[in-house]
Amino acid sequence: MAASPDTKIYVCTHTDFKPVVRNPVYETVDSRLINGDRCENGLRGSFYSELFHYKHIAEHFDLPKYVGVCGYRKYFSFMDKVPDIAAALREHDAIAATPIALGCKLRDHYAYYHNVQDLDIVTDIIAKHYQELLPDYRKSLTLPIMYAYNMFIVRREDFLDMIQTIYSIIDEYLMVVGMDIDGRIEENPKAYHIGEMPFLTQKYQYRIGGLLGERITNAMLRHRFPKIKHYKAIVTQNAIRL
Repeated sequence: MAASPDTKIYVCTHTDFKPVVRNPVYETVDSRLINGDRCENGLRGSFYSELFHYKHIAEHFDLPKYVGVCGYRKYFSFMDKVPDIAAALREHDAIAATPIALGCKLRDHYAYYHNVQDLDIVTDIIAKHYQELLPDYRKSLTLPIMYAYNMFIVRREDFLDMIQTIYSIIDEYLMVVGMDIDGRIEENPKAYHIGEMPFLTQKYQYRIGGLLGERITNAMLRHRFPKIKHYKAIVTQNAIRL
């Protein structure tokens, strides 16, 4: 099965993972091989979830014309039968995982599982410094659906700009709350719903950058790409809950 020279789809992992596809258009990126799973700012890579991989890809990989990224151990539903991405992106502005139903407004959904104060800080940052994104971001908070998993395929220049914007917003968030993320969670266990459900542990909630980034990505997809081609996300291996 020949690789497409103008397309690459990067599948992220941070645990032992056996890829289930054979098409060489896919490439697995393991955060444990990126500076020992540690960010340049000292935070563990898990703070950013798969966005940690995306930044490394943006800065260190020789990217083709079309760049796809998949959240932890996930694939688009076309799996091995990768369509002609160039043709798809002539007819559409982007490709993304099919939006998921939340059952309530996005902001309420975030508040149910995470510390909504973090999301509100991001809202303030976007209101101050990213006015062009603000209307679509605010609208996204009111919708009962979301582009989840940080999964999309876009042109190289769009990918680079999206990662730069997402990281700029998260960097500003860190300037507000500080770098001691573990301490922030420990001081506010109720706000982070620690122990309310089996998976709501401190280690899980440490993924603040990835969780916020997922909501920013959701808004950016709606803002930048009016015509999006959808494929379902396929989860091939459940995360290990610690």
